[in-house]
Amino acid sequence: MGQNARWPLRPIADLSARGLDDLVEGAVNWRIWYLIGASELRQRYARSRIGQFWLTLSTALSTLILGAVWSVLWNVSLSQFLPYIAVSIILWQLMSALLTEAGSLLASNRHLLLSQRLPCSTLIYAMLFKHFLLFAHNAVTIAIVLIVFGVGLAPTLLLLPFALLLLAVTAVWFCYLLTIVCTRYRDLNHAVQSAAQLVFYVTPILWKPTFLSEQYRPYLILNPCHDFMMILRSSILGDPFPYQEWAMCGLFAATGYLIALPIIGRYCRKILYWV
Repeated sequence: MGQNARWPLRPIADLSARGLDDLVEGAVNWRIWYLIGASELRQRYARSRIGQFWLTLSTALSTLILGAVWSVLWNVSLSQFLPYIAVSIILWQLMSALLTEAGSLLASNRHLLLSQRLPCSTLIYAMLFKHFLLFAHNAVTIAIVLIVFGVGLAPTLLLLPFALLLLAVTAVWFCYLLTIVCTRYRDLNHAVQSAAQLVFYVTPILWKPTFLSEQYRPYLILNPCHDFMMILRSSILGDPFPYQEWAMCGLFAATGYLIALPIIGRYCRKILYWV
């Protein structure tokens, strides 16, 4: 088939290979996405004495207030609920930041795409690096809460790097698809931000799955944010190993690449005309 053949007639394998090449080329340019991510952090906290730890302080304060209020509302002791709230909120900040920023990522960095030959995946990696670095800063709050409330380091903490890696691998294809759609149709960026708010309420962040009646609990596994929240949170808090959630996260990641790679290969060269 020629290069001008329509989408249904293009070989899926060729498109997938092109999409994979874009992801690999962006990953190889690690120096570029490292510099982009680090420079964005420096610009955000320029002339600040404590820099990005302002975010850590605000996160710690909001976590303390929310934990105190919701422990009263749910009639749960603060020592049991605050570590759960702290871990959940900081993990959600990571996931929601990736969701909300992906939509406007290419439009806000059009100067980089138009001034040099740069795979769009490079900007995806830069965004991931920036937000995972912010998560590392906010993890100080988690450590302080765990120490204050006497929550020891569980052996499951060894699983945390693998859970974060699985989240990062999944975020690559998901954010790429999201940024393609939102760059082509700019109004969808606002819809994504509204959807993130709704996902926050239906994901166990300010409440525990055990607070639901048993007839509704099985439906939680259909929420990918819940699944990733479970594998990350259980690793930190030492909860029982969530076999089903790990399986769902792995399935979500693998299935996503099968769907995303042909789409990335189809549109990765057309994005420049949309930004």
